Amino acid sequence: MDEPTSALDPELELGVLKVLLQIAREQQSMIIVTHNMAFAQKVADKIVFLENGNIEFDGSSDAFFHTDNQRIRNFVSAMTFATLE
Repeated sequence: MDEPTSALDPELELGVLKVLLQIAREQQSMIIVTHNMAFAQKVADKIVFLENGNIEFDGSSDAFFHTDNQRIRNFVSAMTFATLE
């Protein structure tokens, strides 16, 4: 699925995310392209991070969200508004 919640209002997005979460809990395989880092962290077993057509990371969700790679840390911070003041 490529950005399955793009262009949805927050209520519709939540509904779609709940369906995807249920599918994940049933251990059905999914490949999802998303910028929703909170959802990816909750659902993903594996994350592949692409930049400029190159695979910059390919590994577990836990390793991705706890990486020392500064580029990935900057991306995650921007996507979660962690650095918003």
